[in-house]
Amino acid sequence: MTRSAPRIAHALLVELERLDDAALPIAEIHRQLGRRAEALDLTRPSYERVREILQITRALKPRRGPSGLEIVLEIGGGFRGGQNGLDNLRRPREDRY
Repeated sequence: MTRSAPRIAHALLVELERLDDAALPIAEIHRQLGRRAEALDLTRPSYERVREILQITRALKPRRGPSGLEIVLEIGGGFRGGQNGLDNLRRPREDRY
């Protein structure tokens, strides 16, 4: 029988942050984290707790602004004002709106 726990060891939290690139499904991250826990002889974290932590950390990560291509397409489609859009292209992606 597999054991699982709501508390997660610090080493696994570090591993969880490393595994999460927002491209992998939460279930796959949970499986990989479980294998890592077994390798470290730690209790596997529960799926529910891993899901909760990932949802919180993903929501707190800063979102990047639109790409240059998205801005150009929005200008061409009339969704964004011309000069405002061009000014926006000059900003770093994190500062774009």
